[in-house]
Amino acid sequence: MINLIKNEVIKILHKKSIYILFIVATFLFILMCSLEKAFMNDAMDEFFYSEEILNSYDLNEPVELEMFVADKTHIETYKLADQYDEKSFKYYYVTNFVKENISCMVNAEYVLKNQEAYNNCKLELDSSLNELNTMSSNDFVKMKKNEVLSDIEELKLLRNNTNSKQIDKEIEKLNYYLYGYNYHLDNNIEYGYGDVSKRVRNYVEEAVSFEQELDEYKTNGYEITRYQEIERMETEESIKVSRYMLDNKIESSEDVAAAFVLSQIIEVGVFPFAIVLIVAGVIVAEEFNKGTIKQLLLRPYSRFKILMSKLITCLIVFLSFIILLTLIQSLIAGITFGFDSFFDPIIVYNFNSLKVEEYSFISYALINFMAILPQYLIILLFVFFIGILSCNSSVSIVSGTFLYLGATIIEAFVMESTIKWLKFIPTMCWNFKEFLFGGISYYKYASFSNSMIVTIITILVLFVGSVIVFNKKEISNQ
Repeated sequence: MINLIKNEVIKILHKKSIYILFIVATFLFILMCSLEKAFMNDAMDEFFYSEEILNSYDLNEPVELEMFVADKTHIETYKLADQYDEKSFKYYYVTNFVKENISCMVNAEYVLKNQEAYNNCKLELDSSLNELNTMSSNDFVKMKKNEVLSDIEELKLLRNNTNSKQIDKEIEKLNYYLYGYNYHLDNNIEYGYGDVSKRVRNYVEEAVSFEQELDEYKTNGYEITRYQEIERMETEESIKVSRYMLDNKIESSEDVAAAFVLSQIIEVGVFPFAIVLIVAGVIVAEEFNKGTIKQLLLRPYSRFKILMSKLITCLIVFLSFIILLTLIQSLIAGITFGFDSFFDPIIVYNFNSLKVEEYSFISYALINFMAILPQYLIILLFVFFIGILSCNSSVSIVSGTFLYLGATIIEAFVMESTIKWLKFIPTMCWNFKEFLFGGISYYKYASFSNSMIVTIITILVLFVGSVIVFNKKEISNQ
């Protein structure tokens, strides 16, 4: 058997199409990395409006006047903010609070055309600037924290006179803000546009928004669609992961190399799919086309062993292609973006255990690949079976392509279907990635157990069918 497999591997490795496919895949990945790098560099160049744009507006037109006010406010705000470091508290304060005073002045001057209103706005601006000069980041955070504590105390006093459940929900939302302010104070983090400060604020805003949306659905009795339910689970995961990273002081690397490589691994890609078609499509059919099947069957091996050697060869070549391509892509991505992110833990929320879990890059990539492996196996076995049945590599490759494209189209149309029997269609069950870490499928009748049973049966049927057809294949006319 080992000699058979070795010979089959050597024959496959003589196929130029495999090397061409690998070279094209590598070249396109280099191109993708280059474009992403260029995009990131462009995104880091902050865009500021030129004052020349203000001269292009007709202030007699209401719509253009509104645009003028917005642009004028933006320009004046950032001219003032430019005095400070863009990640500092003072920069944040100017762009979020002083900006309101500037907007008030611009509106009074150009829209209201009211000198008294302009003077009042100017006084407020001067007051804000005085506060800015005397207030530190900690002073600001303490002030905001006290405001939240005061609001919580007021709500607690109201608890006896109104709906206590609703009051508790409001207090819970305020506790998110309290957590954010305490985190800044306890860890001596400057409130502003620094990475950690932004992460804390994003967590708080996302958590509060999530709670509000949840309350709205419960209060109004809205029916939640499958898409909305999955979206809510993704949001909940993001919140849990953010909180875990903050509590454990985990900082992710700024480079995107690991994420870029993972995006190629955790989905069924064009090039791995193509290698499945090429290898499985020709490994048997070509023997019949060239007439070499007779010589092969004259060797002292059973038909079953010959067939198994070819099937195992398909798997070996496919997995080797995936591993080698992933290594090359990781090297390219690391050189382009940096290697730090490959050593960062990948953090997920498991809805089964209700716990946040950490994975290494390799283990997370392997788990996700194993989840989509059944899809590759079914396509491989289907193409393999058609190749035996038709003795034509072109027919088997085209059939495999139609299977994949047809499955994609069917999936797009039936995801929100209420037809239960669709859960028994193999192509609706072959991707287990959606069930990872307690996830759910967009198709509401799909389940992990059902998908597992259907997938195993499909693989067995295709395998047994291949063995039966090959054993009964008449080769006298080949």
